[in-house]
Amino acid sequence: YYCPGDWLPHACGDASVYCPGGAAQVRPTNVSDGFYSVNGPATHRVAQMGCPQGFYCVKGVRYQCGKTVDGDDRSPSPNAYYCEARATEPVRVSAGHFSIDYGNISAPEYTRTGEFECTPGTYCSDEGYQENCPVGRYGDAFGLTNASCSGECSGGYFCPAGSTSPRAAAPRAWHRRRRSRHAARMAEAICSVA
Repeated sequence: YYCPGDWLPHACGDASVYCPGGAAQVRPTNVSDGFYSVNGPATHRVAQMGCPQGFYCVKGVRYQCGKTVDGDDRSPSPNAYYCEARATEPVRVSAGHFSIDYGNISAPEYTRTGEFECTPGTYCSDEGYQENCPVGRYGDAFGLTNASCSGECSGGYFCPAGSTSPRAAAPRAWHRRRRSRHAARMAEAICSVA
């Protein structure tokens, strides 16, 4: 409550203001940027708190970082945004980065708190996720941004998902020789039993 001079208590207002002084307060106090009002119903708040990581605060209301003020998921993905402490708006994850950590364990994809650069062998989509480079491709640099990664494997080599070199596995010819020797041994064993 606040008392503007008529000595009658008036409701403090909406969530964008708070009234810590009671009868001695002549007008509501505006909630600071990056803070939200607390302690009481929205029309009778008596304090403010700094917005925690994973959330942003606008006009005294706290919102999950991956949501709009209307409660809709942010586009292209809630995971593509993060909020540091006392944020007034979400930050979009940088190209070649993915969002990390969370401010609320029950809504981790909506309350991301930072970003980290994609490591070799991976790429980061614009949705804020880190993915392995696909089979047949490799990633030899930090911060790759699409599934093409750094390129295709060298001829005659196999690259499993997450490869960091164009020559990630032994040449295919070696595998063929090894398989044919194994097959020959198996045939000898079968024939010698019969």
